Amino acid sequence: MAKKSLDAWIKEAMNDTSKEGPCTALSVVHMVGGTNNINHQEVHTLRFGGTGSYEPKALADMFEGKARTYCQDLPGVQYFALWAMYGTNEPQAKLPFLVNVEAQGWAGASEPPNDTGERMQNMRQKEMGFQQIYKRQQEMDNHSIAMIRAMSSHIQELQTENRDANRIVIEVLRTQALDNHTQKMAELAFERATAERKKWLSYAPPLINRLMGTEIFPQGMADTALIEQVANAITPDIAMKLADVVPSELWGPLAGRLNEAQQKQRHEREAIASLPRATQSEFDTSENGMVRQ
Repeated sequence: MAKKSLDAWIKEAMNDTSKEGPCTALSVVHMVGGTNNINHQEVHTLRFGGTGSYEPKALADMFEGKARTYCQDLPGVQYFALWAMYGTNEPQAKLPFLVNVEAQGWAGASEPPNDTGERMQNMRQKEMGFQQIYKRQQEMDNHSIAMIRAMSSHIQELQTENRDANRIVIEVLRTQALDNHTQKMAELAFERATAERKKWLSYAPPLINRLMGTEIFPQGMADTALIEQVANAITPDIAMKLADVVPSELWGPLAGRLNEAQQKQRHEREAIASLPRATQSEFDTSENGMVRQ
């Protein structure tokens, strides 16, 4: 059977037609030494009269508040009763109820001063002890759960930030590698185009002189272009073989000219390498190998 609330009981008592007359008063009393009527202390009495309106819920809250205020400094569980009177001072309807108090001190306890009261007191002490233990455990559990949730949320935020940072770093490295590759290819194309242009231009003076049948370009320029082509193609092994077969009186001047040509070519390569990358990337190579800007 479901427990009946104070307001439901008050409503039933006020509308009870089985009594000799209407309900004239309600009273809340403190039961000292048990639930009998011998030892009780009246806490508050309300007498009905006039044409006032009495709401059962408001009356229930009022009587319960009076009871809790009365026993606020008493220990453990206190017994109270709500009495209903119908034209007399004797209660004709009663509703016992309990108020659980957490307080220090033992004066005015509801347990009687005998063996039964001692057992009741021990039970209340154990009940209060277990209530305190469970309350403390609940507080600790709530605190632990809140900490775990906060740490989980923080870890998820850090993981998200770490993934975003890694994604940005990978994208930057990929872009940088692609830029470096593109720049390197542009440098190689520039060097190749420069070398090819120089080679084709070096062929021009002797060929034009031969085709035209006259010295359009000075012979010295043609000889210089030829020497530079030989210096560009000659290797140390070939140079040693030439030194063995070419007479010494001819090899000396030839070796000097080849050395000068190689130094000139080396200086040109160093100058090209020292150019800014933006300048080098402006050069391109067409399909036929010629250079254009």
